[in-house]
Amino acid sequence: MRVPFGSDRRTFLRTAGAAVVIAAPTPFRSLAAASPDPALLRRLDRSGVSPLDFGAAGDGRTNDLKAVTAAISHALDNGYPLDGGEVEYGVAGDISIAGRREPHIASLRLKQLAPANGRNTLAFANCEQIRIDSLAIDVGSSRSLGNMDNTTGLQVRGGSGHRIRDVTVTGDGKITYVRFWLCTDGVFENIYVHDGRFEDHEMDPHGFRVPDDVVQGIHLSDCTNCSLVNPVVRNLTGNATYFNTAMAIIPYANFRTRGIAGGGNTRCTISNPQVSNVEQGMDFSGSGSFWGNDTVQIIGGNSHDCGSVGVKFANAAHRCEVIGHTVENAGMMGFLIAGYSRTIRNFDCQLIGCTSINPGYNDVQFDTDREALAQSGFYVMEESTGGCEGATLVACRAIDKQGFYLVGDDPPDWPQAGATSATMRYPWTAPGGSYPISFTTGQTTETKTATFATGSTEVRWSGGLASAATHPFVSRPAKMQYGFLNDAVEVPPSAAPNRLGSDCVSIGHIAAASKGF
Repeated sequence: MRVPFGSDRRTFLRTAGAAVVIAAPTPFRSLAAASPDPALLRRLDRSGVSPLDFGAAGDGRTNDLKAVTAAISHALDNGYPLDGGEVEYGVAGDISIAGRREPHIASLRLKQLAPANGRNTLAFANCEQIRIDSLAIDVGSSRSLGNMDNTTGLQVRGGSGHRIRDVTVTGDGKITYVRFWLCTDGVFENIYVHDGRFEDHEMDPHGFRVPDDVVQGIHLSDCTNCSLVNPVVRNLTGNATYFNTAMAIIPYANFRTRGIAGGGNTRCTISNPQVSNVEQGMDFSGSGSFWGNDTVQIIGGNSHDCGSVGVKFANAAHRCEVIGHTVENAGMMGFLIAGYSRTIRNFDCQLIGCTSINPGYNDVQFDTDREALAQSGFYVMEESTGGCEGATLVACRAIDKQGFYLVGDDPPDWPQAGATSATMRYPWTAPGGSYPISFTTGQTTETKTATFATGSTEVRWSGGLASAATHPFVSRPAKMQYGFLNDAVEVPPSAAPNRLGSDCVSIGHIAAASKGF
């Protein structure tokens, strides 16, 4: 993602989802390996073929590539599943399987011993009805190697009817850990990507390091009728820097990483995603010629600690929707619906029953013409008239830590009658000082002048409360953040306007109606 700055502040919105050119995998070739005893082969049955039967060491350090590929070849040729057991096989190179029907991996653990640009540790091309029951891949420990456009841990390209589950991928590098590309009618369940680090020393002209995205957890590309069920992506970090609100260039460890990303998909569903400590939690964007996403649905789940944005539908997103998803802690905005132009437009996308908590948590600079700090829970924008049409927000809730989000789930943890202080769930990141705040107490509202200190979770005020607080969220100082911000108000007469439902709630924010909804 090219994060905005100066006159180019929105370039990232129209470039982040651009199509990538991905090198096709090398067709599978059975590598030479010592053949097992013929009597052993006769004993192999449908309980599974193991690389250990073909001479693999299975210690995660020895290069077992020949044994693993020989075992795969035998399993595929004879209709057996591959069962590598619980041992780890070191491989120095690619394993590519092409044009096979019903390949079945019952269990396999791989560790890449030779990371490189363009390396695909395990890649399927144009196979039908792939079945994976348990797979673990460590992509290696070379943080500066790889290219997320053509380097993967697991790649599945083409084919239909895949049933892939319980996949875990970890390790370091500039990489897409898991990619599902050009698949139809596939179910990908319990895909878990975690704990990867990168190093990139490219510099932006403005002076910050790592100008664009270099890591993706799970990439869904040009897929149709596919389901991603219970995906988890967490802790993808590196050496990127960017501007904070004081315009100092500082490190943001999770910048230039995407958790779950996709483009070119039709009728795909992501159910119960859990994404944390990345820059963009979920990015489903597009670019020219309507290469984008059509009828992509995100249902439930949670994204938190996202360096810039939690959920993003930018540019050519058509009829996409998010239902019941929560974004907690996003640097710029919780949810973004954005369009570039009438040609590359975003239309008829919906956010239903979604919650954004605490945008602006990391003090990153969001350059905007609205005001100095304009992070928002929900942001609808366009680059030119007609770029974004028919965006609808229904039953959504925006909660801001600067809205005095208190510790505790129920009273009496919230301030009681006579209280002159409270503890916030998040440290105060705005400038310290005294601000007017309002408490809901019983059926009334009490206004106090409270003192905040930057970095502190404690807030104090003079004059005790007349009654106990009945809600954990109270008004925050004005002109800091928005709950709902509409920067796409100039739609053509024939187009559907962007609409904020009357059942949307903004707690501790500027009223959305005054900002374009």
